[in-house]
Amino acid sequence: MVFSIFGRSFAPFLGMLIVFSLRQITQLCCTLPPPPGIIWRNPGFPSLLVTYEVGNDFFFSGHTALAVLGALQMCHFGPWWLGGAAILVAFGEGLIVLVLRAHYTLDVVAGALAAWFAFDLASRFAPILDNWLR
Repeated sequence: MVFSIFGRSFAPFLGMLIVFSLRQITQLCCTLPPPPGIIWRNPGFPSLLVTYEVGNDFFFSGHTALAVLGALQMCHFGPWWLGGAAILVAFGEGLIVLVLRAHYTLDVVAGALAAWFAFDLASRFAPILDNWLR
């Protein structure tokens, strides 16, 4: 039998794939200026994975989207107390990117909504994919 990366359903992986795809599409379409007072500077040290001079990676917050998607998955697949802890972590993640001025408020809200959409879409299509992979 073939299963997902971890677990019995492909839904979490499919949800992440949807979130990343949505984020790439929105970054292509929506270019926002850096938020005023952003705390994100080039430290003068080369980086392989971090871009400092990019102006189109604000909408929507990928950190918030992944945290909310993880919380939704945990509420669905995990015990209630772990789902509650994941909700607190997702809320904290959204708050931190706002406090650090790494994102606009609309980026955080849109990230949470994108995660909810991805979770819903993955929940609908994962059973079909799971049956096909078995």
